[in-house]
Amino acid sequence: MALPKKCCCCSLKGGAIAVGVTMLVLNLIGCIAASGQMAVGSALDKVGTGVKNDDLSDFGKTQTLLGTISLVLCIVAVITNILLLVSTCMKQGKAAGRLVLPYVAWQSVHLLSCLIFALMYLIKIGTAAMFYVGYALVFVGMGLYCVIMMVSYYQWHNEEPTAAPAEGAEMKVVYAQG
Repeated sequence: MALPKKCCCCSLKGGAIAVGVTMLVLNLIGCIAASGQMAVGSALDKVGTGVKNDDLSDFGKTQTLLGTISLVLCIVAVITNILLLVSTCMKQGKAAGRLVLPYVAWQSVHLLSCLIFALMYLIKIGTAAMFYVGYALVFVGMGLYCVIMMVSYYQWHNEEPTAAPAEGAEMKVVYAQG
């Protein structure tokens, strides 16, 4: 399968580093946000428990559950991003290529879940969810590009490394006259 040899305007390795660092930072921020969501949900659950209408308590429980799920997803994403960054520190070869696969697999699952959640929001909330749906589509587009680049990076790792000249070999420079 023919895939790109470059990631934007840099090499595949440079692109893998950029993707790994960017996604690592974003997922760490996601961990912090999910923890905040869990804290707010827990507080709402405690406040809403004594109220006659338990809607606030139910909302708090839902927010705590969603925050917990988001935190777990972000932690797994952080681990796959670290594996991707470790692969960039290794020499070209199949062992380093195998470290790219968890990122590709997890990112693919994450993109699919993002599309499913966008559809659920659109069906449940309607046009008021258009901001989230737009965000999800941009995220999926960028994520697909990252997955394609990392599959290319994986293939690059599985190629035979180009033979380097032997140590001490004399290299000749030929100039063309024109």
